[in-house]
Amino acid sequence: MKKLIIMLLLPLFTFSQDNCGKRPKKPVKIKNQTNKEFKNSKDYLSYKKILEEWKYCISPLGMSAKIDSVIEQRLKQENEQIINPCGDKPEKPKRKKNQSIDDYRKTHNHIIYRQKLKEWKSCKSPVSELKYDKLSNTKSLSKDKEVVNPCGSKPKKPERAEGLNHEEYRQTAEHIAYREELKEWRFCIKKNNNTGLNL
Repeated sequence: MKKLIIMLLLPLFTFSQDNCGKRPKKPVKIKNQTNKEFKNSKDYLSYKKILEEWKYCISPLGMSAKIDSVIEQRLKQENEQIINPCGDKPEKPKRKKNQSIDDYRKTHNHIIYRQKLKEWKSCKSPVSELKYDKLSNTKSLSKDKEVVNPCGSKPKKPERAEGLNHEEYRQTAEHIAYREELKEWRFCIKKNNNTGLNL
């Protein structure tokens, strides 16, 4: 893998040195200034330092250091994808003050969040893990991951608080979240039944 990345990146650094910029310009010597004064001036010393950095940047050693840095970053990204192919759990958007749960769930950000969360949950499901293990040629799932029902257990209906009528109960955040989870669970069951899995 490392050799392949080097082969892909080598032409980039061999034929293009734009990353190093242009060669630094030597400062102009002031009239009546001796060579010693000129070479000890701040402008010249600064120029010498920048010139050394530029020469190192375009040198084979500098090129190799840049290639190693890029390879290290690429390998790190690949390792992170192997360890966690689904990525981090999507972050829930903040709810504005005095915003009702219905208005909040209708916002564009929350709709996108729910879509990403659904995809993330699907990726993290035992079925997706099984597919990923087959693709990556790893060992089969351990016994604790072998679940008969990949959709999990049916979502539990929240208890109705005292004094709430049926309509008020259905408008609570808990019941709305429950209905959403139940909808996803039923979709999962239907999808797996269509693929021939025994549930």
